[in-house]
Amino acid sequence: MELGPLQKKWVQYLKDNPTLQGSGYLGIFEEDKPKELCCLGAYLICYNASKNVSNKIVNGNLVDDYDNSGLSVSYDELGLLDAVGAFVFFDNETFHQDMEGVDFGKNNNRDLASANDGGVTWLEIAEFIEQQPEKVFTKSV
Repeated sequence: MELGPLQKKWVQYLKDNPTLQGSGYLGIFEEDKPKELCCLGAYLICYNASKNVSNKIVNGNLVDDYDNSGLSVSYDELGLLDAVGAFVFFDNETFHQDMEGVDFGKNNNRDLASANDGGVTWLEIAEFIEQQPEKVFTKSV
């Protein structure tokens, strides 16, 4: 599987902005600028920019329609399996084998949100996405 243009833009955003990484929510904004973001919040920002749509901020939190902890509305359009970016595996028994050599497996992370919140850096997430996009996406976007 090859990354699509939006997915490439997101990977580059993760590489270019590692100091924005936060956890527990899509993102926190101050004065209309991101202060901290989950990797999925960064993806939502890239998606909104590609559609020329403003980011929806409620009480300083980035939201996907109404949700500030996952992409409950837009995940399918973004090519993700679900709102928290679940990894695509055929069965749970192959999880550790498929993730061999990747820190994602050390804490049994099974999605992008838990990997991000569990200490996997944006640079590691970006590298994983580039190396194994079929584990993250259902389609190129």
